[in-house]
Amino acid sequence: MEHEPAAIEYGEFTVEFENDVRDPTLGEVHQHFKLFGTNTLALSNKPTMPPIELLSLFSATPINGGKSKGYTVTATPRQGDDDEAAQRVEQILDRGEHFARTIMDDDNIVLETIRFKPDVLIPADRPLVRWLQYAQKYPNAHPSAPLIR
Repeated sequence: MEHEPAAIEYGEFTVEFENDVRDPTLGEVHQHFKLFGTNTLALSNKPTMPPIELLSLFSATPINGGKSKGYTVTATPRQGDDDEAAQRVEQILDRGEHFARTIMDDDNIVLETIRFKPDVLIPADRPLVRWLQYAQKYPNAHPSAPLIR
């Protein structure tokens, strides 16, 4: 995915951008990404054929050893109240879950081995540099610290 930095909106606690892609699971898709903080993503997928709405939420939490555990939620609007509509929803959700698992599996391979050398990034990496700066400056919180002995 390539984006010009102007296409990415940075808020105080969020990052948003849109993208049109061709995905093997969903087909032609218009995507709206909204990142909350540094570890939660809401992804609205609107495939053009068939026209469906699919929302995916991804979040991760740190675990031991410098790793993280990821979670996903997939949702779509009801298609009606009959059995055929329920089957359509199940098919949409299955496709959405497959899409989410594929992204997470691909990302995990990269994130477990990636090493950054900021002085050797290419111009196409500018959005990544901006994201890393955003993540580095993001406020840290440990609200449970007083409760841990």
